[in-house]
Amino acid sequence: MGYFKNLDIERMNLEKDKEGLENELEKVNKRLKEIYDMPIKQDVEKYYNVTSTCKEDIISAFEGRDDLKQVRKRVKKLTEKEMIFLAKKLSEDYCNQLYWDSLRIIFLEKFL
Repeated sequence: MGYFKNLDIERMNLEKDKEGLENELEKVNKRLKEIYDMPIKQDVEKYYNVTSTCKEDIISAFEGRDDLKQVRKRVKKLTEKEMIFLAKKLSEDYCNQLYWDSLRIIFLEKFL
């Protein structure tokens, strides 16, 4: 009889845990809905993506070169971490060299 009583107690505890988790999930879902339903900022602080990169871009950069086969082989083995590193370096390089000049030139040509 004690064994079944312990099972009943365990079942009740699991039901309480389930209710608690369902309540927490409901709160999280409600907050996510609030976040996604927020109006998009329409001011100067809103960010827009400028560029991205992919493994095919790397291969394209080496088209016509003697080391293309070697590059293709290495590109296939690139990890997510390595691609993130490469993208970060490209972004830094672009911002340090071309971004600001290009931004000024394009803005002046198209909007002033």
